[in-house]
Amino acid sequence: MGEENKAMTQGTATALHSFEEARQMLLNVAARHAEGRASQQELIAAAQALVKANRAAYPSMRKQQSEPLVALRHTGRLMNTAIPPDPRELIWVYGADKLKRALEEYRLTTLKLVADSVQCDFPNAPRPDRRSKQSVIDYIVTNTPKDIGDWNPGMQPPVRIP
Repeated sequence: MGEENKAMTQGTATALHSFEEARQMLLNVAARHAEGRASQQELIAAAQALVKANRAAYPSMRKQQSEPLVALRHTGRLMNTAIPPDPRELIWVYGADKLKRALEEYRLTTLKLVADSVQCDFPNAPRPDRRSKQSVIDYIVTNTPKDIGDWNPGMQPPVRIP
């Protein structure tokens, strides 16, 4: 069993092939363990090999690490991801270049509400494809003016963070 495990973790086979091998190996070890012919340690090693093979076979399933958002200014209120944001406020707080990244923090249902408000502001803009989060974010970023001028959230005077 050690040689099979070593071959899979070294990546000698393709990712999907390794996944099937690891799955079959786990089933075999589990059956032997049920009969009392395999140790608990062998069962754990086979399960860990399956997890590693799964990660290699489906890398897109893992969430990508995003760069942290750093506020340039404060509005005087908390940014709550359960409440639909005003894209102009996100530009004011994080900067125009971080609007897309800031919108990634929100759920699709919340972003659809934001897209509806953008649609009201710009009725001639094409309607967004509302099936995927990325397409809704792209629609909001594309149709929100980056130059917000003297716009201010109105809560407090702008406070610049050094």
